[in-house]
Amino acid sequence: MENASKALLMAAGVLLGIMVLSLAVYLFTSFSQLYADVDKQNANQKLTQFNTQYTVYLHREDLTIYDVLTIVSYAKENNQNYINETGQVNSGEEENIVVITLKREGTVQNVQEKDNTYFDEIVKDDQSHLQLDGTGNWTLPLYTCTSITYNETGRVKSVELKKN
Repeated sequence: MENASKALLMAAGVLLGIMVLSLAVYLFTSFSQLYADVDKQNANQKLTQFNTQYTVYLHREDLTIYDVLTIVSYAKENNQNYINETGQVNSGEEENIVVITLKREGTVQNVQEKDNTYFDEIVKDDQSHLQLDGTGNWTLPLYTCTSITYNETGRVKSVELKKN
């Protein structure tokens, strides 16, 4: 009888050990999944935050050249992260480059690589074409963000702007 009780105690100890190990494995997998979900949620939040820089302008017809400059600045800042010292796009990073297309007075140009003198000329030209609005105030010529395209990951790839 004494051996039987020791055998039952040993079996109970082994069973208890297996239960503790099972609980540890369960907690490990649960926390791993939780971490993966939080990581995915953070990545989605960063993507949304990045895209919002551009999508806030989509289909707006009241953009001035200064709004265009802001959009181009966002693209330049983003693209700088993916360009090496020689001015070339890093291998495999082409999908992260944002292209800004500006349609203006019969020309279509990718402007994210243009320097400040290019935009200084546009600002001067727009200022020379000030228009009176309905309230008697002078306004700059307006631009429209006509379309935004996305890459496979849902990240903004290109923005198309045109002068009204």
